[in-house]
Amino acid sequence: MSFQPTFLAIVAGALLLPGIFAVWAFYRAARTNEIDLPLPGLKSAAGIGQVGAFAVAAHLVFASFLLALAHSECGAWGAAFNPYITSVPDDPSSLLSTIAGALAGLAILSCIALLLGRLAGEVVLSMGTGSMFYGAFADLFVAGEGNSKFIYGYVLTKLENNGSVIGYQGTVTSFIPGEDRFPDKIQLSQASMFTLNVYTGKRREFETKIKSIALHRDEWSNIAFKVFEYRKGA
Repeated sequence: MSFQPTFLAIVAGALLLPGIFAVWAFYRAARTNEIDLPLPGLKSAAGIGQVGAFAVAAHLVFASFLLALAHSECGAWGAAFNPYITSVPDDPSSLLSTIAGALAGLAILSCIALLLGRLAGEVVLSMGTGSMFYGAFADLFVAGEGNSKFIYGYVLTKLENNGSVIGYQGTVTSFIPGEDRFPDKIQLSQASMFTLNVYTGKRREFETKIKSIALHRDEWSNIAFKVFEYRKGA
């Protein structure tokens, strides 16, 4: 049976799938209570490079595993779960078993990719290179890690009232970064509004609480954060 272009495209996509799973697990390792990192776009050079690199690594590990099985007494198992199809049989029953084995092998390969991605993410974090995930705010999220800590945000908007800039402060519940790792959107809970006169430094707070407010980067002129820790008995 000859390979058709559509079939080849499906195979190519399937072989890249483990790389996508690995990249997801890689960034998932850096997730905190406040931040869920978006994956790099597959149209970007960084996204293509990361998916490709992880896909190659996962395939190398799995191919080595299959090769080791082939030279052992369990060689038949390796042949049964081999996603690397070199030929498609014409016999329907053989075709079905070949496809089933390829799908099973792809599932195992994807599990390996998830483990590789998670391991790589943990290694990057343990090396203190969190800036790869969090950008300029790496120190903030590392300091705010833990269930006993929370990040408090201060957002100065572009709105003014009688010469004072309007701002919001509250607990950061969501921090969505852009591709440059600077925040695109911030969500604050139990927030309150304040005004700040940038010339006199006079600051006025309003007691009214806002349950939740989301602000986009186009709406603010400056942002600041501070880490607080819950204390027992406080």
